[in-house]
Amino acid sequence: MAIIVDSYNDATYTLVMNSNDKISGTNNNAIFDINWSDFLPVEYERYKMAFTFQTTGGYYADGSYLKIAGTASSGFTTTRTVTNAGSSTINVGISTGVVTVGMLVSCFGVLSGTTVIAYTTGASGVITLSQPTYAGIVNSTLITYYYTTDVNNVNFSAGRIAMSTGTRSYSFDTATKAPSINLGIIQRDIQTSQTKSNTLSSFYCQNPPRTINRPNQNQVTVTIYNNCVFQGGTLSNTAWTGATFSTTPTNANLLTDSTSNGSAYSADMTPWTMLIEFIPVANSKTKKYYDV
Repeated sequence: MAIIVDSYNDATYTLVMNSNDKISGTNNNAIFDINWSDFLPVEYERYKMAFTFQTTGGYYADGSYLKIAGTASSGFTTTRTVTNAGSSTINVGISTGVVTVGMLVSCFGVLSGTTVIAYTTGASGVITLSQPTYAGIVNSTLITYYYTTDVNNVNFSAGRIAMSTGTRSYSFDTATKAPSINLGIIQRDIQTSQTKSNTLSSFYCQNPPRTINRPNQNQVTVTIYNNCVFQGGTLSNTAWTGATFSTTPTNANLLTDSTSNGSAYSADMTPWTMLIEFIPVANSKTKKYYDV
C-alpha cells in the first residue's frame, strides 16, 4: 500500500463520521454539523482527503426490483412445505387470472430471475418455475409475482460517496463538467445465493485522495449513490419530503438496502462509519504563518 502522507508533514488530521450523528436527512443523504476550527489548522489553504468507509450489515441483494413501490402484481403463500432444494414446482392456492406465464417470482429459496413457465389452478394449485429452488420453502411463506414491465434488474455491488465541503475542489467531473464532489467508491463484499447479508466498504487509499481548499462552512452533506443505472430507484430521501423515484434510467439513485426477500428497496441504507484523513499540502501554508 502506498504511503500518501506528505513527507514535509509529521501530523495529519482525522475526522470520524458516523451516520447516526447526522443532524438531518437519511443515512444515504445526511447533513452533518462540523466545526472545522475544532481540529483543522487554519494555516494551510489546501488539504488532501483520504478516507476509509464501512457500513453495518444489510441485505444488499442483486435481483429484480419494483420500479416504483406499490406496483406488486400478486402474492401467494405456499399450501405446504417445499422441503427439497432442487424442486421446480411450488404448491400454492391459486385462482384463474391472478398469475400468468412469464411473471417473475420472488421468495427466499428462489433464484433471482426465476419466472413462471406453467401453472394449474385450484385450492392446491401448482406453479412450475423456470429454474429449481435452492432451499426449502416452508408452509405459509409469501411468494410474490411481478410483471416484467414493473421491475428492473438492479445490483448493489458498488456505490459512490459525494461530499460537499463548500470550498474549491481540485478535481473534475465529466458528468457535470465542473469540479467534482465525489469522494470515492465503496464496494460490496462477497455475496452468494445462499447468504446475502453483506456490507459495503472502502479501505484506506483504495481511492485517490481528493485535494480541496480548507472547508469554512460547518454544515456538510454526505450523499451515497448506487453505481447501478436503473429506473425507479430512490432519487431523494429526506426527513421532510420522503422518497421520490426516478422515471428514467439514471445513476443518480441513492444507495438503499433491500427487503429480506429481495423484492423491493428499503427506505434507506444501513448505518455507516467513515474516517477521513486531512493531509496538509505543505506549499499551501499561508505566508503569515511561516516562521520568521
